[in-house]
Amino acid sequence: FTMSLFSTSIYAINENWWDNTFEYRKNISITNPNASTLTDFVIYLNISKETVMQSDYDDLRFISGTCAGSSNSIFYDYEIEYSNSTNAIIWMKIPSFVSGTNNICMYYGNSSVTSGTSTNVWTNNYGLVYHMESAGNDFSPNNNDKVSDVGTPTQGSGYFGYTELFDGSTDAWNLQDLAYWEAGWNTRTHEVIFETSTDITTRQVIFAEGGGTNGVMLYILSGQIYARWWSESTGFTGGHVNTSISANTLYYLSMSYDFPGEYNLYLNGIKIGGVATSATMNAHSGNGGISYTQGSKDFHDLSGTGYYFNGVIHELWTQDIANSADFISVRNSNLMDHNTNTVYGY
Repeated sequence: FTMSLFSTSIYAINENWWDNTFEYRKNISITNPNASTLTDFVIYLNISKETVMQSDYDDLRFISGTCAGSSNSIFYDYEIEYSNSTNAIIWMKIPSFVSGTNNICMYYGNSSVTSGTSTNVWTNNYGLVYHMESAGNDFSPNNNDKVSDVGTPTQGSGYFGYTELFDGSTDAWNLQDLAYWEAGWNTRTHEVIFETSTDITTRQVIFAEGGGTNGVMLYILSGQIYARWWSESTGFTGGHVNTSISANTLYYLSMSYDFPGEYNLYLNGIKIGGVATSATMNAHSGNGGISYTQGSKDFHDLSGTGYYFNGVIHELWTQDIANSADFISVRNSNLMDHNTNTVYGY
């Protein structure tokens, strides 16, 4: 979703201008519909190209508050995932994302500045951030890059920038022996934005972290999405939460494991279910991956290899915390209801 209503030029008005070398500015507002203030919350913005912007959007700067009052305000860390001649996909960290309206002033129109992007966006407990561009780079500071391709997954562009299309038969990302993906932990959240194909009946692995003894898996079977955890070396033979999904549909899914606490599944911001955890998650040195499982993994009803995903993955992130229900609800609002929760150019 993008909207360009008007821009204000420095030559028309010079009220509390943050930096006079930037000729234009524009107000953006984004809504936090829940009561909680969220700390270091990463939001999604889709910025329309203005004629005066640099072609690579290097002159974008984002300042807290409305433009009329932003001269001495906070500079926001941001990252450009994807851009072309019409728009740029932005991920921005807001230190204090308050309930209700959050105002941002976007400055641009400076032909001489270099990029204002930062590597400090995905630093709040993020262990891995995949934007699903073909190189498989981890955009967190941890360098947990993809190990290799399996088959020939196809890069594309979509709602949130880059995408990776998996064909359901031979295409996957190999994460074998990626230390972070196979380490033990007490608490972890996996988030994924994915799009189903016409086939939601065949068993399909969206991602697998771990092996036959300990691990985590997200998969589709018979019109259901299953979030599955097991840590047999600590006495936890496993548990899962599942719910129905539809064909040819975009979803935001969050699954978390929090010991002592619960394992939970949220789909499009709604909690599907939670069950008390009975163990920590020991190291799971299987052959994990995205879009398939390489080793003898533990589904809720069998073990087996393969089971490639047929569909599109837009984003995949992990955090070493269990996100709150408010966090997940607001994330869903920003990602999936962006049209009604973000206003550009007023």
